[in-house]
Amino acid sequence: EEAAKFDVDARCRLIETGKRGVIKYIGPVDELGEGWFIGVKLDEAYGKNDGSLEGAKYFECAKNHG
Repeated sequence: EEAAKFDVDARCRLIETGKRGVIKYIGPVDELGEGWFIGVKLDEAYGKNDGSLEGAKYFECAKNHG
């Protein structure tokens, strides 16, 4: 899998936005369906969540940093 190439706590840059952060979660997200997903804690509040999705917590971060 592509997700296996990444490590939790590694720095990263989002391709679409260029925003930077730290990988905080790699694994399945039931609410998104099949496959593995990478959760990123962004350096700035450009995200859509706080590390949770539909009530399920995947990693810790401030509001709009996930």
